[in-house]
Amino acid sequence: MGVTEIEITRNMRGRIEAFSGQIECECRVPFELIDDLRSQGVFAMMTPEICSGAQRPPLESLRVIEELAYADGSVGWSACQGDTPTDLIVFDGQSLWV
Repeated sequence: MGVTEIEITRNMRGRIEAFSGQIECECRVPFELIDDLRSQGVFAMMTPEICSGAQRPPLESLRVIEELAYADGSVGWSACQGDTPTDLIVFDGQSLWV
């Protein structure tokens, strides 16, 4: 079994905290940190496998987001916005991802 998203997130905590001053000053999460989170799969945790995501259960994803928010609130918020699947539709009584 590979390393889980929560373990990756905990390992990134120091790096995220190092950016906290910059995040506060610039009022945004630096692209470098966003790229790190993306490469670790943070923004695809709840995305269905059929769409190249990890299709993790919502509670598991929320635990990762919570861990990110402990390191920096803005990073946690960004992860929440980036990971929440908004393209879920219901068609003919079945949930579909588009």
